[in-house]
Amino acid sequence: MYADVNNCTQSEMLERIILEWDAQQSESERPPGDEDE
Repeated sequence: MYADVNNCTQSEMLERIILEWDAQQSESERPPGDEDE
């Protein structure tokens, strides 16, 4: 996944990581109301 990070700027690299992390969080079951904390 990070094989092409050298061709990306730091902002693009962070965005990739955030999108990937967000996708993993969405797949995980979180208790209701936990997002408010």
